[in-house]
Amino acid sequence: MFFLTPTRIHREQIELAGNNHYRFMSVCRDKREFYQKIKGLDDIYTIWDQTINKMVYCNSRQFANKALEELTVLSVDLETVGLLYMQTKRILLIPVAWQVNGEISKRLFSIDEYDSERDMLVDFLAFLKELGPQVMVGHNLFGFDLPYFKNRFEELMIPHDWIFDNERRRDRMFRVDGGLATDYRGVDIPNVEIVDTLFLVKKSDIKKEFTTYKLKSICKQLGINQGRQNYDASTIADNWHIPEEREKIKAYAEDDALDALHLYNKYIPPFYHILNFIPMNLQEIINKASGGQINTMFVCKYLSENHSIPKADKIPHFEGGISKAFAGVYRDCMGFDVISMYPSIIVNCEVRPKKDELGYLAEVTQELKELRLHHKGNFKKTGDITSNHIQESLKIIINSFYGFLGTNGLNFNSYKEASQITEEGRKIITSAVNWSISKGFNPVQIDTDGFIVEGAKFEDQESLVSELNELFPDGVDFESDPIEDKLTGVVMSKAKNYAKVDINGKVSIKGNSFKSASKEIALKEMCEVMLKSMLGLIDEEPTSVYERYVLEAHDIKDINRWTSKTTYTPAVQNVTEDGRLQERKKKKATEGLNLSSGDKFFTYI
Repeated sequence: MFFLTPTRIHREQIELAGNNHYRFMSVCRDKREFYQKIKGLDDIYTIWDQTINKMVYCNSRQFANKALEELTVLSVDLETVGLLYMQTKRILLIPVAWQVNGEISKRLFSIDEYDSERDMLVDFLAFLKELGPQVMVGHNLFGFDLPYFKNRFEELMIPHDWIFDNERRRDRMFRVDGGLATDYRGVDIPNVEIVDTLFLVKKSDIKKEFTTYKLKSICKQLGINQGRQNYDASTIADNWHIPEEREKIKAYAEDDALDALHLYNKYIPPFYHILNFIPMNLQEIINKASGGQINTMFVCKYLSENHSIPKADKIPHFEGGISKAFAGVYRDCMGFDVISMYPSIIVNCEVRPKKDELGYLAEVTQELKELRLHHKGNFKKTGDITSNHIQESLKIIINSFYGFLGTNGLNFNSYKEASQITEEGRKIITSAVNWSISKGFNPVQIDTDGFIVEGAKFEDQESLVSELNELFPDGVDFESDPIEDKLTGVVMSKAKNYAKVDINGKVSIKGNSFKSASKEIALKEMCEVMLKSMLGLIDEEPTSVYERYVLEAHDIKDINRWTSKTTYTPAVQNVTEDGRLQERKKKKATEGLNLSSGDKFFTYI
């Protein structure tokens, strides 16, 4: 493992070129030597993950020259009785499905085929060792299945080589770009990458298409495994002893493992191809935010050139992109968007932070933009699916370059340049909107890298895009999709909260005002129906829709439709008698329940 210091601490250190903060590198044979040498040092830079540390130092890439379909992938699920705090807890079923070169096989470990739960788990671990998968997948693995495995291994005293984060270690963070993060307890299995499809889908759902991230809801929305066995999981414990019900339960469990494998296959390709460019392992590519990944890419590049590494700056607040909306109902609208706006600004303005002494930012942005265009063009020309996956992975990387400049804790961050980029972006969008107003169009929404106007004729779309692009230098290009950006109707509530329908009748509803997971099912349903009414897609008037749901709320037949999902947070757990009313009500509702911080529960308040 390596670490860097600003001054020489022993003569064996390697002096790095340049004037950045960390100019001396130590390379240790093992973790023991590493911890001995850093003892007492208060200003070092290192990568604490041993696997990634080695990959950065060696400038290596995981699964290099290995096609995605060549990996052995194992999907795992659990069907259990009892929660972890219950004395009656045990695992009933471990359904697994695995694939090699596109061929899918499956197996079911069932407690009724063993003398004990312990024997079943020992057999499962033996199977895992014999199969030797490079990837293990499952839905909510980190939140449920892996902690359950940990508990059963410990209570049943089963030897294993899985490494679970202990209770004293700070929780790891699953990060989605945009500041969203979820705590989880990490697990490392030797030579196996763990991909939680809950995390994978959340990270892939950029357009927020899913109303819930439950496995079956996602698969139903995607049309995956529609012929699967369905079963009410809450009745498994009561029905397990009934032979005909047990067979249904087993089929249900097997389909859960297959569902997770199907989600992995659908969403993993772009993230897998990111491995070609960033020296990190697949598990961390999924679990960490892209800013940290780009920073790791830069560190690797600099160390490969024997160049010093800068220290992270504290980033103050700075003005971001434009986000405005003009509430109302609009007809015949058109959208315009800048293609990769922030990366284009980085290249066009030759953005170069002082600490980027090698000028890597603009250079690599341009290289990856050109590479993406090559693969995107090849996909359109030939239909080659690998080219599409590569261009999607490059899009993720390229669009992250601006974000990492403005993120605290990253070595190559830079307030000045992050602020410069957003300022230039605001100028571009403001100029474009002013152009649209001069054309007699009515702005509906103005966003970071695009805008929607009312009044533009659909048949003029191509000429309008050409005219707009004449206002800007090469490399700053607007586009307008011939289908998705021709909108027959838009309902605008506030910034980033709207509904729209394109010329093909596809409806998109965005924003937490309408789709927040914490909202009641009936309320979200009412919002959707009312929006469709305002878009002219159904005959019922919005007032009639509203009155219908008000009547239901006054005579509730199904309480589940009017409950909202809530997280058991420290604010709820520790609220005092004079605290916020909502927290006090939630605490009262959870009295007698054995809940831990982060647990979900449903309330009707």
